[in-house]
Amino acid sequence: MSREDGKVPSRFKGKQQNDLVNLLTHRRCKTRKQGTLLCFIQGLVGNRVRIELRNDSIIKGRLVSVDELMGCKMVKASMRRQGFPTKQYEDLYIPGRQILYVHIPDDVDISRTLDQQFNRSKGRR
Repeated sequence: MSREDGKVPSRFKGKQQNDLVNLLTHRRCKTRKQGTLLCFIQGLVGNRVRIELRNDSIIKGRLVSVDELMGCKMVKASMRRQGFPTKQYEDLYIPGRQILYVHIPDDVDISRTLDQQFNRSKGRR
């Protein structure tokens, strides 16, 4: 959070930038897709993730695919909503506009995931 002159604005003194923000704005992530969270979430394919929806539901399952609008397809998913019984789904599609948070699994290395995703997208060109 520093300016070109090297001084830190007073409102940011004592605060550090979030590591994820630093990684997502990394010099290698120049294109629009690569500089967004979509790039990272697509790198989570194959992992078990937890997604919170706008209606306060929580879905846990294995992420199978992520489309360009951040729509997520999951398998072996369970959906929990306060006041309702937990539902199990073999296949589930979540529209990107309904997603509030995607929780990153603890065992995921953020920088490695971004590098792998960058290399995949670089190979597609």
